[in-house]
Amino acid sequence: MMELSLRAEIVEYVSRRYREKGRVPSVRQILREFGIYRALFYRMFPEGLEGLCREVRVPFPADRARLAEAMKA
Repeated sequence: MMELSLRAEIVEYVSRRYREKGRVPSVRQILREFGIYRALFYRMFPEGLEGLCREVRVPFPADRARLAEAMKA
């Protein structure tokens, strides 16, 4: 149950940050803001930041998409 409310808080945080700054926070910023571990973040959002952006209905930053692809290679 707590994980669901935390998930909702993260979704709201990303939405608010995008409205205020015009940019999506990084996973690292989200982890720091909520004091959670990367494993919990990816358990809540298995598709990572890209899936979270889709859920919030904000564009996934193109620079991070390129970085993610480079890291896969």
